[in-house]
Amino acid sequence: MKITRLEVESFKRITAAAISPNGAVVTVAGKNRAGKSSVLDAIEAALGGGKHSPAEPIHRGDKSARVVVETDEITVTRKWNGKGSQLEVKAKDGAVFASPQQMLDRLIGPLSFDPVAFCRCDPKEQAATLRKLVGLDFAAEDGKRQGAYDKRTEHGREAKRLQGALDKLPEAPKGTPDAEVSVAELTREIERRQGINAGHAESRRELSDLRKQATEAQADIERLEAELERVRARFAQISESGKALSVKVSALVDEDLDEVRAKIATAETTNRAVRAKADRIKLEYELAQETDECERLTKYIAEIDELKKDATAKAAYPIAGLSVTDDGVQYNGVPLEQASGAEKIAIGAAIGLALNPELRVLLVRDASLIDKDSMKALADIVEKADAQVWLEVVSEDGKGCTVLIEDGQVSAE
Repeated sequence: MKITRLEVESFKRITAAAISPNGAVVTVAGKNRAGKSSVLDAIEAALGGGKHSPAEPIHRGDKSARVVVETDEITVTRKWNGKGSQLEVKAKDGAVFASPQQMLDRLIGPLSFDPVAFCRCDPKEQAATLRKLVGLDFAAEDGKRQGAYDKRTEHGREAKRLQGALDKLPEAPKGTPDAEVSVAELTREIERRQGINAGHAESRRELSDLRKQATEAQADIERLEAELERVRARFAQISESGKALSVKVSALVDEDLDEVRAKIATAETTNRAVRAKADRIKLEYELAQETDECERLTKYIAEIDELKKDATAKAAYPIAGLSVTDDGVQYNGVPLEQASGAEKIAIGAAIGLALNPELRVLLVRDASLIDKDSMKALADIVEKADAQVWLEVVSEDGKGCTVLIEDGQVSAE
C-alpha cells in the first residue's frame, strides 16, 4: 500500500498543496523555509497522530488545518482546530473504521517516519531488532542456555562438595561385609544356645541320679532279700530308662559359645567398616549423578550455541554487508555507528521496509546529504520492495525532483 494522493491545507508552512506522486521515489524540493519539510510532517502527523503531530500544526493566521492521505485502499483525513484534531479513515468501499488510529498503527512500520532512527538506537537494541528481523532472535534459547548454565554450576558445585567428602573417607578394609553385624541377634543366639546347654546339663544330672539309684538298688538287693522282687522290678525299670537316656545323651553336642562371644567382641569394628563402606558407595553414586548432569548440561549448552551459529550463518539480511554480533550491528565489517550518513539512511530504509509495514511508505529528511551512488542504492531498495520513499531536498530550481515547493505551495510537479 502506497500514497497515491496527498492534500495539505493550512498545515505549518503549507497554505495549500495537492500532490499525486508517480514512482517509488518522491522528491520534495525547495529552498530553506519554503515548506518542503511541512509536506513530510503532514504525512507523518496525519498517519501517526499523537506524538507525531507538531506543537503548532495550523498555519499561522488560519483557524484550522487539514491533511488527506489517499492510498489505493484507504483515505485518511485528519483535521486540526484550536481544540485538537479529528481523524477519519475510510476504505475504498466506503466503510468507516471505529478505531481509526489503532487501524493506522497496525499499518505503519516502526521506522516508517524516520528510517535513520534505527542507526541512532543503542547497539544492543540495534542487534535485537536485526536478530528479530532475520530470524536470529535467540531470547528464548539464551534464557534456556542461562538456565542450563546455572544448573550446571549448581551441580558442579555439589559434585565438588561430594568429591571432597569422598576424599576424606577411608577405604573399607578388604573383606568388609555390606551389612552391619547385629549384636542383639548374636546375644539372642547365646541365650538360645545357653538354653540348649542347660537342658543338656539337666539330662546329665538325671543320668547321674539314675546311676546312683541303680547302685543303691543293687545294694538294696544284697541287704534286702525280702524286697528282692520289688527292687529288681524297679531296677529293671530304671535300667531301661537309663539306656534310653544314655543313647540320647551320648548324641548330645554342646554349642560353641566362644565363637559368638568372639563375634560380639569384633562386631563394632566390623560395623564401623560397613558404615564407612556404605557412605563411600553413596557418595560415589551421588558424584556420578552430578557428573552425568554436568556433562548433559554442557552438551545441551553446546547444542544451543551450535543452533545459534548455524542460524546466524544462514540469516538473510535486508541489505548486503549487514551482520549482527554480540556487541551490536556491523556494516561491511565495522560498527554501524562508523557508517556514513548516506549509508545509515540506506540501511535504515532497508530495515524499515524489511519490517514489512502494510503502508510501505518511508519519509527521509535532509536527503540532500545523500550522494548520487547512495541515492541510487536507496531507490533500488525501495523499488525492489515495491515501496515508496518521500525525500526532502534543498533545491533552487527543482531539477530532477518530483515536487517543487515555493512559499508554502506546489509551484511545479
